[in-house]
Amino acid sequence: MYSEARFGFAGELIITCHAVHFEEFGAMENIIQQTGIAPRAVSLPIDVFGREVREYSIPPLKISQLEDLLHGNFQPNGNFVPFATSQGNAYACREVLPPGTSRTASCETIIADNDQGAQSACSLVAGGKRWFSGDARPGTCP
Repeated sequence: MYSEARFGFAGELIITCHAVHFEEFGAMENIIQQTGIAPRAVSLPIDVFGREVREYSIPPLKISQLEDLLHGNFQPNGNFVPFATSQGNAYACREVLPPGTSRTASCETIIADNDQGAQSACSLVAGGKRWFSGDARPGTCP
């Protein structure tokens, strides 16, 4: 999944997720639900790669709680930056390249409490780094 974040006019955090498989949205929705709000998605048109697109809005008072769950923080421009050190499990957030790409994929080690948190954080890392997509698996990057 690939996710971009930005701040709205009222200080809310708007997360736009692009997913190849419908089930991928479940990870982000579960993390949002853990903040105590019901994840309400707005469906957007399919992107140029044929991915489903959904947009979520996080109220200003819930953003810090979301950051804690994701083990990182959102910069003023919306980019998500994982904490350098944090308690939790290590995951390798691997870049997924678009079909036909021949270069070597990037990888960034992130910390998360569980697979859903790792997938959500990795998708935001992918968005910040302008990857096609990101996939988190237990372990560290080589």
